[in-house]
Amino acid sequence: MKHLVAILALSGMVVSALALREHYRTDTSPCSINERWDCGIVNHSPYATLGGIPVAVICIAGYCLLGVLALRRAYRSLLAAVMAGLLVTGVHTVLWLAMVFSLGGIFVGVQEALEDSLAAELVPAAQHGMAFGTLAAVNAIGDFASSVAIGLLWTSVSPSGAFAVGGILFLAGAILLRRLG
Repeated sequence: MKHLVAILALSGMVVSALALREHYRTDTSPCSINERWDCGIVNHSPYATLGGIPVAVICIAGYCLLGVLALRRAYRSLLAAVMAGLLVTGVHTVLWLAMVFSLGGIFVGVQEALEDSLAAELVPAAQHGMAFGTLAAVNAIGDFASSVAIGLLWTSVSPSGAFAVGGILFLAGAILLRRLG
């Protein structure tokens, strides 16, 4: 598992480095198809920086951190870092929304594998079946309860209120997970 996450992190660093190169490119972008389809437009837009720092630089640092944590088998810290990274993702357009959902799918795959790896490390091999079953049951109950609670907030307060509460709980979970490690 640690090698798979490290390879994915390295791939992310390479893609981010290419995006950073595109961010500073002054000539025609190699992915420029026409005025509407051009990755250079995105990489030169205000959405490509955060506090004056190119997003690609932040991504390179984040992927580097994830790779190091994976190789050190620091699964709690890795899971907390992934959760915190997803927390700060902003949704501004349909393209961003599609990217967030894609990253969310990748996150769920990595997060579930990391949870299983952590459970396998914490529990003796003879009790793995019981541990994985308990983990699945707790996750299912938590998923149901959170879906009901956020759904009620969404309809009774507002979608922004539901996202705010979800983000606060997400951050609290990342902090708690990090403190347990």
